[in-house]
Amino acid sequence: MFSRACYEEVGPWDESFFLYSEETDFCLRARDAGWRTRFVPEAVVVHHGGSGRNDATHVMQVVNRVRLYARRHSKPAGYAYFALNVLSELTWLGGADSPGPRCAGC
Repeated sequence: MFSRACYEEVGPWDESFFLYSEETDFCLRARDAGWRTRFVPEAVVVHHGGSGRNDATHVMQVVNRVRLYARRHSKPAGYAYFALNVLSELTWLGGADSPGPRCAGC
């Protein structure tokens, strides 16, 4: 949740992210504008349904994480972060937690 004043100052969520990272991008832009993000442990949210975990959503999550990092850091740092993510994803290949083809119905 955020106030109308925050939304009007920061602007809408960046739809280029589609799924994953749009809320992080919004919170970072709000922080850049001087707004605070607070954790309220008493708050309860129920998410009915969801996107599930499959190859497509996993790829979107990784790509958007790298895009967000690259937007906010230098070009060399962005390339380094990309390379680290590629290495990380390679460790998933064939692993038990892999979101790949062996993940039927995830």
